[in-house]
Amino acid sequence: MNFITLTFRFFIFKGLTFNYFSGYYVRGFFYSTLRKSNPELAEKIHNSKTLAPFSSRTIFLEQSNGNQIVFNKVGSPSPAFFEYSIFNEEVSRSFLEQVIQDGSVTLLNEKFPLSQIDMQEIDWNSFIESSKPVKKFDIVFLTPTYFRLPPVLLNRYEARLELAGVKEKAPYRYYPLPDPSLLIRSIAKIWRTFSPVKLNLTGLISWVSAGGIAVSGYPSGIRTYKLYEHEKANKWVVGFTGRVGFSVPNDLFNESLAKNLDALLRFSKFSNVGGGRTAGLGMVEYIPLEYAEESEG
Repeated sequence: MNFITLTFRFFIFKGLTFNYFSGYYVRGFFYSTLRKSNPELAEKIHNSKTLAPFSSRTIFLEQSNGNQIVFNKVGSPSPAFFEYSIFNEEVSRSFLEQVIQDGSVTLLNEKFPLSQIDMQEIDWNSFIESSKPVKKFDIVFLTPTYFRLPPVLLNRYEARLELAGVKEKAPYRYYPLPDPSLLIRSIAKIWRTFSPVKLNLTGLISWVSAGGIAVSGYPSGIRTYKLYEHEKANKWVVGFTGRVGFSVPNDLFNESLAKNLDALLRFSKFSNVGGGRTAGLGMVEYIPLEYAEESEG
């Protein structure tokens, strides 16, 4: 009951300027590589209306003062890496075999020889076994993050349109704010789709929607970005980055659900959150700050 993470390490030997956010190129590399190995599988995933069985962590430069995320430019030569979490065995096997055969990654039509491939198997049970009833935590939204409004809100909008005599569907909307309910729903959807291990996700979502998690602050504020995927087609998204504080209010604290919350948030490092996760959007760092004492038995 495992999934795998793959880290590709290489040296960028020249300056690079990406036309769009670098994560779109990391996603493109995944599909182009899988297409060479198993074209039917690649097209099935790419054209599916369901969740893709992988998430990407976009390009990092390894600097002396720490790793630096590449948004759209590499100024000078540097060691670099990017990562995938893959939740399907057939996909991971086909993809990895082709990368090993090629021995390089391709970005902006330039081949960069691989210096190292790190593979790690992650046990789904490990998130539950290490979970504790979290009371307070921060999440650092490392790359632009956005959520989709839940259907109930869109349905209400459509109902108002009908009352006004307007026959149209509710418009698609991005939500570039750290809403606790949308955050947990997005991670829970991935867990429910791919994990063989059960969590009380229905109870967790209901609890969070009722106010089980509160936003406690933005220590340094948040910043929004407008990212173009295909500028000529005017295809873009708006997302936010920054460190956000969350807490579990005492009047709604539930030990079992707080442990499930901790497990799900530990998983978010691998899943990403919100939309565009296959292109490295919604990358997060979960920082638990306070746990409740667990009751015996």
